[in-house]
Amino acid sequence: MSYIGWFSIVLAAFSLGISIIPGAKSIMAYFLSLLALIFSIIPIKSSGGYYFKTTASIVGIGMLITNDYLRVYASMPQSTWVEKMSLYAIYLIICLTGLLSVKRYNKRNES
Repeated sequence: MSYIGWFSIVLAAFSLGISIIPGAKSIMAYFLSLLALIFSIIPIKSSGGYYFKTTASIVGIGMLITNDYLRVYASMPQSTWVEKMSLYAIYLIICLTGLLSVKRYNKRNES
């Protein structure tokens, strides 16, 4: 399962580089990073939340700072706040799902 975790981290870092490119590639990079975030949920059951937390951090930084379409400051003029908020909400839903899985993993291993 650690292969899937490392794959998700590498995929998130790769999408971080693509997200700087203006236009449709920044949106494609966002969805690629969401795919990496979904993949990082899989190894939680066997190895804990390290891969998920690392991937979620990379995706969050990429989304809020480097993504040309979604970044908070100086984003593309075509992006509206409604679109941004809906894409941020997708990220938050996936993160909440992963964090609940990490919490269940920690609770199961405590006892």
